[in-house]
Amino acid sequence: MEAHLTPLPLRADGFGSGETIINLFEKANLSTFLHETGHYFLAVTEALASSQKATPEIHSMLEAVQTWWRDNAADVAKDASSGVSVSDVQIYFNEGTTGNSDKDAAIETGKHEQFAKRAL
Repeated sequence: MEAHLTPLPLRADGFGSGETIINLFEKANLSTFLHETGHYFLAVTEALASSQKATPEIHSMLEAVQTWWRDNAADVAKDASSGVSVSDVQIYFNEGTTGNSDKDAAIETGKHEQFAKRAL
């Protein structure tokens, strides 16, 4: 079984309502919790960075993660899906899109999976 993270919608200032739920099923363990917490940490960091009140430290932290993703594009592509290539991931990071919304969504998934895996 997998843990399932269900973030609630973020307010305009970048903060959630404080009611985010991480469901842990019977076969989950501490590693599962840490992995899912990594997803949540990344979602909050991205939301904070997009806020007008974002500090330079938040921008710096997110830039470090983005640099790491670029350096590990092959791993991001592997976690994205079989239809996404390393070249697609590099284009996505350079242009902000591959021009294909399905690939973009898959790359977002791959990015988050890589972050959560490596956060352990």
